[in-house]
Formats: sequence, C-alpha cells, structure tokens
Amino acid sequence: MISDRWSPWVGVLLLVCIGHTLSQNEVDWTTKIKLADGRIEAKWNTEDKTYITIEIKGPVNGWMAIGFSHNGAMKGADMIMVWLDEVNAKVVVKDLHGIGNQVPVVDESQDVELLDWNVDDGILSVRLRRKWNTCDKHDFVIGEETVKLLWAYGTEIPRDESTFTPSYHGPHQRGQKMVNLRLPAQHTKFPEDISPPDPDIKYFDIVMNKYPVPAKDVTEYFCQMMKYPNFDNKAQIVGWKPLIQEENIPVVHHIVLYECIVPEGNSSDIFESHVGRVESCYTPNMPPEWGAYCWTQPIVWTIGGEGDMFATHTGMPLGEKHGGSTYFFMEMHYDIPELVPFIDSSGLRIYYTEKPRPEDLSTLFIGKRFSTFHFIAPRAVGYQAFGGCTSECTQKAIPETGITATHALLHAHQVTKKIMLRHIRNGKELPPIAMDTNYDINYQQARIINPPRKILPGDELYTYCDYDTSDREVPLWGGITTNDTEMCHTFLTYYPKQKIATCQWQIEFDDFIHALDVNRLEGSVLPLVSTPYKPNPKDKYDPEDEVLVLLAHNLSTNLFTQLTIADSGKHSGKNFWDYLTKLEWGRDSGKLANSVNRKLEKARNYAYCTEHAHLKIPLKEYIKNPPVFEQYVNPEDNICLGMGSGGRNFYPNILTLFIPLLFIYF
Repeated sequence: MISDRWSPWVGVLLLVCIGHTLSQNEVDWTTKIKLADGRIEAKWNTEDKTYITIEIKGPVNGWMAIGFSHNGAMKGADMIMVWLDEVNAKVVVKDLHGIGNQVPVVDESQDVELLDWNVDDGILSVRLRRKWNTCDKHDFVIGEETVKLLWAYGTEIPRDESTFTPSYHGPHQRGQKMVNLRLPAQHTKFPEDISPPDPDIKYFDIVMNKYPVPAKDVTEYFCQMMKYPNFDNKAQIVGWKPLIQEENIPVVHHIVLYECIVPEGNSSDIFESHVGRVESCYTPNMPPEWGAYCWTQPIVWTIGGEGDMFATHTGMPLGEKHGGSTYFFMEMHYDIPELVPFIDSSGLRIYYTEKPRPEDLSTLFIGKRFSTFHFIAPRAVGYQAFGGCTSECTQKAIPETGITATHALLHAHQVTKKIMLRHIRNGKELPPIAMDTNYDINYQQARIINPPRKILPGDELYTYCDYDTSDREVPLWGGITTNDTEMCHTFLTYYPKQKIATCQWQIEFDDFIHALDVNRLEGSVLPLVSTPYKPNPKDKYDPEDEVLVLLAHNLSTNLFTQLTIADSGKHSGKNFWDYLTKLEWGRDSGKLANSVNRKLEKARNYAYCTEHAHLKIPLKEYIKNPPVFEQYVNPEDNICLGMGSGGRNFYPNILTLFIPLLFIYF
C-alpha cells in the first residue's frame, strides 16, 4: 500500500523518459503551456474530432508526468505512464486507473498510442494521442468542461515493466493547472507571441495606478472613470489580456469595463470632468450617471482567465463617433478575506488596430438579474436557476440576417457546479452554445464557439446554472459578493454590433412568495426596487437591478430582511428573511429545498430586454412562463452503445444534466 503521497497522480498521467528521433512533421498546436516553473512544456492539438494529440517536453533524466483530473481524487482516476526501457531502446506506455491512494492498476484495454519521440540536447519530447472517448469504463471522457491539468516528475525510471514500480515524485515535484482541453483560449496568439510582430496591432494599458484599497469589507468594488485614446479615424480593440499585480493575484476577483454612452446629449458633458475619478461602486458616492448610462460590458476578466484575441475579421469599435464608446469605467472586484489594506495597480492591456476590420463586435449579457429573488435554498444538490432572452426580445433586437456569436464567458460564484448557455429555435433546442459540467470559480476563461453560432430573430437564449448548497446553512441570493451570493450569467460576444446589451429574468413576485408558502409581503422598500414589476409605457429606461439600487441607497442588498409577512396566518408580522432561515431545509435529505426549486422552475418570470445605456426595449409579454421545448440530445452520448464497456461520461447530455425540467414539462 502507498500513502496519500500518490494523490497527485490523479487524472491521466503521462510518464516519459529518453528516446529516438521525433518526426519533423509540424503540428499546429491549439495550446502550449509551461509547467513546473518552466521545467516541463505541454502542448496539445484538438482539431481532430476523434483524438487529442499531446506532446510534452522536459529534461531527459528520470520521468515527467502530466495528467487530466476531473475531481482531484485518486480513486477512479485515469492515467497513462510512459518511460524508456534503456536495455531494449524502446518507450513503454501503460494505460492505468486509480483505485485509491496506492499504486495504480493497469487497464485491460490499453488505449494510448505513442506517435513519436526524440531527445535533443538533454531535452526529451514525446508525442502521443488517445481518443476523446475511448469507451473504456476506466478511462476519462474528455469534454468541454474545466479540467485540472496535473504535472509531476521524478529522477528514477521504473526498472521492471511487469511489476510496475515507478518512483515517488516527492512533495515538491508536482502541481496542477486548470485548463479547458478541448477549446483554445484565444482565436489567435497574443501579439508578443508572434514573430515578427504585426505592426498594425498596438496597445495601451489601463490600470488602477497605485490605488490604496482600504479593505473595510471582505468584498470591495471600486470603479474608475476612464477615457479611450482619441482616434481621428476608426480604430478597433482586437484583443486584451489581464495585468494583475503579482502580489495581489489572490485578491483580484474580476475586472469589467462598462461603456458609458448618453443616448440623448453629449457624453463629454457628463463624463469628461469625471475622468480619473475612483469611487466605491454602486454606493451613494458613485455618481448616479455612471449607473444610469454605463451599461454594456465589452470586456470581462475573471479569476483564471488569460485574456482574448478576437477573430481576425472582427474588432470592438473605439470612440462614440465610430460606433463604440469614448468613456468607460473599469470595475475592480477585490476579495480580501484577511481585511488587510494594500496598494493595487492591476488592470488590462488593450490591443487595438487603426486598420478597421469588417465586423464590429459587441457583448450581450444573458442570465439572472442581481436580485434576492434569485433565491437558492441551502442543503440542496442539483438546485437550478435560469434566465435570459425571450423570443420576443430577440425578435425585436436582432436583424433578419441574424448575429454571429464568436465566444462566451460563463460566470457564477462558489456553489455553482454546472453552467451552460442553451439555444432554442422554433421550440427545438440546438446544441448548447457554451457548457461547463465541471465549473470552477477559479478558472473562468471565455470559450471560443467553434464553429461560430448564428442567432436569428425569434431565437431564445437562456443561461442555466446548477448549484450545490449541501454545506450551506442559510439561503443564498443573487448578488455581487462572492461568498454569500450567487450569479448565473453568460457574456456572449457577437457581430455585427446591435443595440441590445442585456436580456435578463427575475422570478415574478407572487409566484415566488407562493412557492415559499407566503401569500403577502409588505415593505416600504418595494417601490424603490420596482417590485412587483409593471413597466410604464412612458419609461425610456429599464429599472436597475434590485441589488444595485439597494447599494446606491446604502441599504442591505438582502431585500428580504426589509420585508414583513402580511398574511392572516401564524407567520403574520414575521420578518421574511427570519422566516426563510428558520425553515427546515435539511430535513428528509433536502426534501423542502427540492420542492421549492421545482415550484420556482415552474414560476413565471419578469423579462427584461435592454439596449446600451439602459434604454428599454418594450415587451408585450413582460411576464413569461418557463420555456417549453424539445430537448437536444448529444450524439456523442451514444458513441459507446453496443461496445460493452462505455467510458465514464463527465460530459453529460442536456437530458441528464437538467433532468428535473423533464418532469415539469414532459
């Protein structure tokens, strides 16, 4: 038996030692990364629909290892080990699986193919391939989910192939990095990674510039008003990357740019005097014009993201006179659990060109509103929520020729386990636009949509989220703090740019309280947050999200703490939040939480369809029933039928991922 020192072997481990001549056939590698402080290089190609091709490089002495892990556990892990048999001058490849914290077991089916290898100046390169889905019950099915890429190395080579006794790598010769194996991180390389560099791509940096973050709360938001450089002719953003101050990496949670456009008037009259100003976001200190007119989010960076380079025929316009914005504010979200003040100069590097590309990009925000009505019960597994664009919204906002989506960022917080953007046309679901069945808040990289997805007027788009609150004692709600609130959003980048900026849902007031066995609520704060919602035809603007309104008035973002039950029953006069926290959520294995979730999935929703600068797109059906549609079934799920084994599918189809909806509608 071997102790837990074996736990880093989780996933697919590739052990490699000395070799012969690697073929000179060049591979267009989808991704290249450095591991082990640069000691190991890993790269892979994902163009083949059947196989993933992998190459790793590192010192020839001893063995190297990389691996793929879904959940970080040794038990059930899939592994590959490779080393050089010096006596017979061959590379040995073994396909293995883990049964616990002990030496892995050799698979009956060996499903890894050695393509080539070579040694050059003491550096070993090994090229292998395996199927995305081998249909071996002990092998890992590699899908589009977030994966832990593991690495390790050792200085001794297994002496006896038959007894399989590899040396232990030790506690300091191992590590891991979260990646998406099947999807590339960028459309093209960053300019500094191209030789010779493209002279038409330049850059400017936008940073906080030594801003003193006071750390009064665990979650801090600061917004800085900025202005893009002035261009006489049209210029476009063609990419960006994060510039996170190294010592502040643990506390910088996200960076978002908001375009600031005054629809009736001159934007410079409002924002020029504010350029350089920094305020605590969404508080009474932040000028109300920032919240009123700064709405579209063209660039979003979150934890683990590497940035993006856009497709070569697309770019985001700079300057209001060229179809973009001249002013913007940069929102910095810090998570500071130790409450220690610090100085920050984090920000973004913006790549641009003054040779315009044919297509102007924009971003569409799809999902739930920031609201307490985005309610998530505690003690629940598989608790779900969704929101997005109704058919009427896209019919009014998207041209007849449609728009083309190029990439999507899925975003939520800590209890989210699965998230996807669903696409429905004429009552039938198309393949998901983006999907992560192993969501991890610490790795949020935009996903390239390949091939790009055409979205037509009348289509429906919904972000679905699946939560696990089994370790939570009290409910969560939709908000902007990381630890005690949740989100469920997609930032969808598309072309050509349209007026639409966001489409969101919020559960209808009466349906919500009835699902919690309450008939009436009272609170003087309800009119302030436009709840219950009934749009005024004369209003030009959609109401701001409930949580942001409460913050701007220096009120608690938990609306329910400010409401009172006004029923005639035994709970009359009770504070609504106190009532909710005292319910027996965990009794009978979460039966109450599941029951409430089923009711809320069937509840009606307020639908919001909003243009840039918060302008309202009027909807006749502003209260909508949940979508009813024929569900998409992934054909890859049937690839192993009739083969007798079937791999462990960590890429479940929509049928199994969101199965409770079937019981509701079918």
